[in-house]
Amino acid sequence: MILLVFIQGISFASALNIEVEKNAVNSVVVAEANQPAVFNFKIKNLGDTDNFEIYSLVGIDFSPRGTFQIRRTELKELEVKVYPDERVRSKEGVFNFVYNIKGSAGIFEDRISVSIVKMKSLFEISSDNIIVDSDSASVHIANKENTSLDNVNVHLSSVFFDYKINLSFSPFEKKSLVIKLDRGKTKSIIAGTYKLLTEVKIDEAAEKFESEIKYTEITEFKTEAKKEGTIIITESISKVNKGNVPAFAQIKIERDAFSGMFTTFNIAPEKVERRGLSVAYTWLAEVLPAGELGVIAKTNYVYPMLIAIFIIVIVFLLKAYLGTNIELKKDVSFLKTKSGDFALKIRLHARARKFIERITIIDRLPPLVKMYEKYGAIPPEKVDEKNRRLTWNVESLSSGEERIFSYIVYSKIGVVGRFALPLATAIYERNGKIKEAMSNQVFLFIEPHGKKE
Repeated sequence: MILLVFIQGISFASALNIEVEKNAVNSVVVAEANQPAVFNFKIKNLGDTDNFEIYSLVGIDFSPRGTFQIRRTELKELEVKVYPDERVRSKEGVFNFVYNIKGSAGIFEDRISVSIVKMKSLFEISSDNIIVDSDSASVHIANKENTSLDNVNVHLSSVFFDYKINLSFSPFEKKSLVIKLDRGKTKSIIAGTYKLLTEVKIDEAAEKFESEIKYTEITEFKTEAKKEGTIIITESISKVNKGNVPAFAQIKIERDAFSGMFTTFNIAPEKVERRGLSVAYTWLAEVLPAGELGVIAKTNYVYPMLIAIFIIVIVFLLKAYLGTNIELKKDVSFLKTKSGDFALKIRLHARARKFIERITIIDRLPPLVKMYEKYGAIPPEKVDEKNRRLTWNVESLSSGEERIFSYIVYSKIGVVGRFALPLATAIYERNGKIKEAMSNQVFLFIEPHGKKE
């Protein structure tokens, strides 16, 4: 709608000798409010001193009422208020009214223009988008007309706030209101478009406006993790929905298959995936704004530690066993003699796990015994009686091939008690490297009236 912004004119009349200039101070009238249009009149009396009156016979009233005097050649300035009647204010538009200035010498006739505007058309209300971290909302109220407005009562209400304020507007003025938000309230509001209801009052007249506020969608999770303890470890992971839309939160915890057997959770996982020696536990849940998905995993390592130590020992022994290219095993058996002397038959079993060559088997005689010069199928290559040592030489052994070496020892002195036989040694060559292996340890326990291995 195009409204009258400025009205200016100079009018002359032959019947009444005056000169009139009028300027619009506020030519807009709000239809629902009993507020006038305002004009500035300048009236110059070109005749004799006289009393004058401004009036209209159709649709409008003037203020000031009654007569006023203007002396000869005097220029009088008046603020004239124009009140359209209810019939006129029931319609929107620009209206031209005939008015008169009456003096004793005659009547001056002219026209005046007034714009009638409904309150619904007078204001435009909008708002900026609100994001999840906003501390305030911005609402804009614009005066769309060329009119000044005083004591405008505004009441804004939405799910985000309830706000009241009194405002004054200059012509075409736009005011921006910054309204503080309650973060404790807004953090649980879901993203979307919400109504903004605005009630505007001018004097006794009121009008309601409906517009929109958009709460911008944001998906954001804050993750907090904590781990404490050494033997009994408690791990807590939580995801808090800092956004403004319901969203799915996912928490994943991985454990090796062993420690997983000793881990418990405060809530059961949605999915368990086994990948080799590891296990992945997954929790997935829809979390509302300001809501939280929290998982507590407690692992008790008391028993796993004992089991781990046992496994380490077994692995170590197994590794040592498998890392030996030759297995050298010693065993002993008691022999009966005609003279009743103490006698033992000692056997050495040399079994190759891999191909080896240039093998030397060395064994030492136990203390307090002598060697009987009768050997098994393979006699020693060298017997060092001084150092009490026997030596056998083997050129090579293929994988899985075995040799058995045996000899007999005796003693005419009675032997009683527990004692250990010396370890046998195998020195050999494998892939050009000299290596060594030891036999097992053999213990003997001999009682005074018998004998036991």
